[in-house]
Amino acid sequence: MTVENILLRSNSSLKDAIYVLENTDKGIVLILDENNILLGTITDGDIRRSLLSGLNLETQVKEVMTKDMIVLDHKEEFLQNKAEILMINNDIRQIPVLDSYGRVL
Repeated sequence: MTVENILLRSNSSLKDAIYVLENTDKGIVLILDENNILLGTITDGDIRRSLLSGLNLETQVKEVMTKDMIVLDHKEEFLQNKAEILMINNDIRQIPVLDSYGRVL
């Protein structure tokens, strides 16, 4: 599974995000702007909470995405070790790695 399989544009629907989550084993969808800059992330928990709050499957992902996600810069020294520590300390399973422009690597 490549990173391209978990990318959506911010105007995609929650239905699109569910499709991505169902067809990958990553447990996350990365939301990008028109310049391929990471805007946020969506997990199944984000979708469940949005549906319980009254939103529907046609709601755009930008309305429910997490904008204050933990990310790593590709230049980080000891990237793998830092990623593992951040994941354990924050009880998360994924951390996007970004280039110096904020694009997903």
